[in-house]
Amino acid sequence: MTVETAYRPSEADIKPFKRNEVKYRVLRWWVEHLPANIEVKGLENIQKTRELLDEGRYVTALGNHKGIGDTYDIFSAAIQYDFEDLIKKTYFGMSVKYTKGPSRFLMTGVIDFAEIVPHTVTNYPNRGKINAIAKFRQQNREPGTIWETMPEGARVEGKMQKARWGASDYWHGENDSTDNRWFVPAAIQGTEDQLPKGSGFKGVLRFLFKGGRKIPARFIFGEPVRVDYVDKMAECYSDGNPDKLKSLRVDLVMLFVTRLQLKNGGKKYVSEEDLKLIEELKNHPLSQVLNRLGYSGSPENQSV
Repeated sequence: MTVETAYRPSEADIKPFKRNEVKYRVLRWWVEHLPANIEVKGLENIQKTRELLDEGRYVTALGNHKGIGDTYDIFSAAIQYDFEDLIKKTYFGMSVKYTKGPSRFLMTGVIDFAEIVPHTVTNYPNRGKINAIAKFRQQNREPGTIWETMPEGARVEGKMQKARWGASDYWHGENDSTDNRWFVPAAIQGTEDQLPKGSGFKGVLRFLFKGGRKIPARFIFGEPVRVDYVDKMAECYSDGNPDKLKSLRVDLVMLFVTRLQLKNGGKKYVSEEDLKLIEELKNHPLSQVLNRLGYSGSPENQSV
């Protein structure tokens, strides 16, 4: 049996990004004049994120993935709610399912994206190399930037799924570093109705021209959270079990998204497994820390 050697990326694997301003303005005009019906909550947390970037922090924006319309909606929201400056500082982790053909043409020169092969795409050529390069890009990006990722690893129209263990590579630095690393949780609601999974090209036309984008959707942004703060909680709660530690390092992060859903009418997106985890934590001393983080923990008060 042949064992695949792990690929070791280098700076040579990263192609410099240069924005095509003409193309960007054309697509911006399109999105501005065909806006999505998107409500944004947590604008104060967008401002806190902006301040972290000004301080040279590394921020990862993460949330549940409801549909292919998520990307269009975030651009539309950025224009409507005046945080387009953050979009221009964001690296987008994009599934290879969306980076081919017309989609690739539209994105190239407009956003800085890295291809990722999700767990749902099996036997993809050079899978290990592609994902290794994406992680290398995230871990070696410039300070004062955002990396966008969906820890579930696939779009999910129903209840949220557990995050993949490897997702933590997209909010840690090299060698699992947490130095200057933060994440911003975001709960997404309704985009799965705007552009349903499996609707194909007809679904895109419906989204743009037949009312799909006018179906109400919502982004809810939570407070920025220090990565080392959550890692410490995972370590304490894992009771020395290494597998439980790996699981909690992503489960606790996604719990911030779950709490945003529950607080904002999104219980239908929350799985029984997540509710069970919340109940378990209620009986543990760490639950007090989680409550403080999820609802009122300001970044300046977070310490390990």
